[in-house]
Amino acid sequence: MKKIIVAVFVIAVLLALGRFLAPRPARKPVYKDVPVSLGDVKVVISTTGGVVPQNRVELKPPVPGRIETMNVDEGQIVSQGQILALMSSTERACLLDAARARSKEEYEKWKAYYNPVPILAPLDGLIVSRNAEPGQTVNSMQAVLVLSDRLIVRANVDETDISRVSVGMKAVISLDAYPDTVFTGRVDTVAFEAVLVNNVTVYEVEVLPDAPPSFIKSGMTANVDFIVSHRSNVPTLPVTAVTTAKDGKHEVLIRTGSGPESREITKRIETGLDDGKMIEIVSGLNTGDVVLERIVDLSKKEEEASSSPFSMPQQPQQGGGGGGPPGG
Repeated sequence: MKKIIVAVFVIAVLLALGRFLAPRPARKPVYKDVPVSLGDVKVVISTTGGVVPQNRVELKPPVPGRIETMNVDEGQIVSQGQILALMSSTERACLLDAARARSKEEYEKWKAYYNPVPILAPLDGLIVSRNAEPGQTVNSMQAVLVLSDRLIVRANVDETDISRVSVGMKAVISLDAYPDTVFTGRVDTVAFEAVLVNNVTVYEVEVLPDAPPSFIKSGMTANVDFIVSHRSNVPTLPVTAVTTAKDGKHEVLIRTGSGPESREITKRIETGLDDGKMIEIVSGLNTGDVVLERIVDLSKKEEEASSSPFSMPQQPQQGGGGGGPPGG
């Protein structure tokens, strides 16, 4: 009786192994139709940077003293030679204070005799900082105003990409503070000396906005896309629909015939720009042509792996605390 039970068990195991180890019938590939359509292909180098003044000029008083009037505010555009503030030297401030204590007439007389010292704009630009108010005492080392001729975007480009960045290259800029607004610029300068940022060698690249928006401010974080190559209104396909042959040439799969007589064949094509998502079709296909893209069903692969008799069973997740041995 025991021999019969053992024989039945062995036969059952062999049948189970045979079912699992027998070659499975190959599933027929599933394809979807993908048309060749007109579109844009853009190869970019993406990085981040910050909005900074290109020429930042700190305006310090020519003499120590007291600010009498401040004629400008932050964000105001000024012209070269414009009087930005008037101040009294320490001697004038003391003299006027003493005269004011005597009488109004005495004050007005000495005020007319002793002119204030002007602080002038050395160039055309924008007031980005105002650090003093009327009545405040300042010294000759204190910057009462900060002037910038124009705001730029300074970005760091990895050394592996810097060879593709050149002066005059177009860039597309967006600001974290205003992510829905995009504006363009041009590369103004590329640094000749690298710097080390977080153990990565980068080069500073300055981008001059073509028409900076009114809300741009110094210190804002910017996202920059340097346009390396761009093709507009050209025939394109998803890169997943194009394969590479052993000789390095590109090819696609097309269907010939119809009904039971249809079959899939490969066709050589010539491609151009590739931005990682779309690829330019230079020759071999026309707009409106349909190619086949194979659909990869990842769920079936997972099912096949889990059904293997040699796969490890999943362990139930343990709750609770530490991984030490149970206490006795």
